[in-house]
Amino acid sequence: MATLKIYAPNPLPAEGVTDTTFNIWKDALEIYLEVDERFHKFLNGGEYTTWEAAETYPDRIRVLHAADTESNLSTIRKELRQFLCIIAKFVHQDYYQPIVRHSTSVDWIYKKIRQDYGIEQKGIHFLNILDIKYDPTGNVTPIGLYNNYRSLIMGNLGKTGDTVQWQNTVLTEDEKLSPTMEDLVLVNVLQLLHPKLPAYVKEAYCHKIGNTKRLMDFKSDILSKAKQYIEEIEEISPQVSHLNTQPQESDPDYDQPDAEPACNYSNTQRQPRQRFARGPYRPSPRPRPQPPQPSAQNRSFQYRSNLPPFCRLCQLSKQPREVFTSHYVGEDNCPSMSQKDKTQLLQRATAQLSNLQLEDDIAAEYGYEPISPHEQ
Repeated sequence: MATLKIYAPNPLPAEGVTDTTFNIWKDALEIYLEVDERFHKFLNGGEYTTWEAAETYPDRIRVLHAADTESNLSTIRKELRQFLCIIAKFVHQDYYQPIVRHSTSVDWIYKKIRQDYGIEQKGIHFLNILDIKYDPTGNVTPIGLYNNYRSLIMGNLGKTGDTVQWQNTVLTEDEKLSPTMEDLVLVNVLQLLHPKLPAYVKEAYCHKIGNTKRLMDFKSDILSKAKQYIEEIEEISPQVSHLNTQPQESDPDYDQPDAEPACNYSNTQRQPRQRFARGPYRPSPRPRPQPPQPSAQNRSFQYRSNLPPFCRLCQLSKQPREVFTSHYVGEDNCPSMSQKDKTQLLQRATAQLSNLQLEDDIAAEYGYEPISPHEQ
């Protein structure tokens, strides 16, 4: 019968150890030590999982387990020394003495290594989760990023006997990730992969999940296709760059600019909602609002534009915004004009409004230009 050879782990380097590399080293070390049954008693779950530091008690083990006798005590102490030297051999030499002389358990050794390498997980170190980034040019895959993120969450879960001060309770059992927490972890990882990826996944999987399934039911499918989704999102990035730049003549929907273009606040403050199709990802064309034109056949100035109502006179009269955006100039419900003025508005509105000072960006959408300083 063929046997499997267990190799010793590679020693930890002096620096550059991450949470992932530490966990790989830790598991490899424990598997290597488990080959020798003499060391089982010192690993977690064994009869001698704790001992004393050499400075406190040179022999390290003071009290025997009930199944052992005084004749075995010397042998157990020798085996513990061998156990600690083997572990120290697979760590950088700077940690040899702390492990051999100061350690009190295997967990103490692990905690000490995490402290010195800056990869602790509990307490304030839980915020190390903010340092997790995704580099598409690196070696970390989307599923690898997910595993790293989830591993840090798992490392911070409470254990039986831990005190939760803000709840004034003591945990009676180990914490476990709930299904909702698992979904949240996946959503956070998608956000790290690409800021627009969660919205893309929402649109692509909403018809599959419904009310009967959870996001985690599609974790493998989503993460395996994450790079493809990101590429589809990035493909449209140049097409939406016109939100912050001037259109070019080469653009298929380029419009010839007016001789005196007006400031359009909707171009700088509002961005259209982009919906993700289940097929190729393409943005819908962005409409350009045009200044409204009054109808000669309608004296109530019901503009044919889709822009909201706006009364310049109410604005200049210091009326609240909800008032001067509730009607057009000259309508019956305008509180800033008398009925006589409303009747005569058609003859004198153009001459009066052309000399008014621009005070609000909304006036620009209706074609009002600011007056120059020498005209004020």
